[in-house]
Amino acid sequence: MLIVIVDVDIKPEAVDDTVAALEKDRKAALAMPGCLAFRSCAINGAPAKIVLVEEWEDAASFAAYKETAAFAEAMETIKPVMVGAPTSRAFLAELAA
Repeated sequence: MLIVIVDVDIKPEAVDDTVAALEKDRKAALAMPGCLAFRSCAINGAPAKIVLVEEWEDAASFAAYKETAAFAEAMETIKPVMVGAPTSRAFLAELAA
């Protein structure tokens, strides 16, 4: 399993549009083969700090998602309102027995 965590800061006035874009992207991702989970969360007390947590069966599934129109559309909304570069981490993991 591939776990992807992305931290992004956005302009406070863009929170609602960003949340809407991420919800649309979440629905598209969850419909794709290989997507096990997709969550976006605002940090308590700091709604302009967003954390994405995604779980994919494998790196190939995640790579295919990044080539979709839904991903591109979400990035068109989010990139212009980001404050600084996002921080991304990916981990290969196995579920414990």
